[in-house]
Amino acid sequence: VWVPHPTDMWQAACVENRKEDGTVVLRLEDGTTLEIPKDGNMRGTVTAGRKQHVPLWELKKGNLRFLEDDLVMLDPVNEAFIIRNLAERYSQKTIYTWVGAGRSVLVSVNPYQNLDLYGDDQIDLHRNKPPNKPLPPHVFAIANDSYDSMHFEGRNQSVLISGESGAGKT
Repeated sequence: VWVPHPTDMWQAACVENRKEDGTVVLRLEDGTTLEIPKDGNMRGTVTAGRKQHVPLWELKKGNLRFLEDDLVMLDPVNEAFIIRNLAERYSQKTIYTWVGAGRSVLVSVNPYQNLDLYGDDQIDLHRNKPPNKPLPPHVFAIANDSYDSMHFEGRNQSVLISGESGAGKT
């Protein structure tokens, strides 16, 4: 299952015991135990002092081995697994992730450093996509699809870019 973590938001744990009063005893990856009350509401160091409901989302350890470039492909889809997938991709300097088969929604995580993702080679790659090879998520894919829809289909396009001030939208 997934349980709160004070800095990483969520961490993996295994159910060790269920007490008669409904409390669930969990074993964390570092070997310590954590108790989740019957109502699922926690407050303490593991939740960084905030009151938090812990839904005990299912976690299959085998799923932790794979990172998805499309969040819809996560199994199961829940907040903890989405955050973990984005964080792991970020640690590999893979800052773009799709949301959905239509590949029209892209999540970007600001790397706070320059990455070699925006050169002429990337522009050419997305303008001249290989026919049978899907490309990894990239903002150029959104731009290229929008341009193609305007140019070839005569359809107006909108691109929404959202984020906090200073998040790197420009």
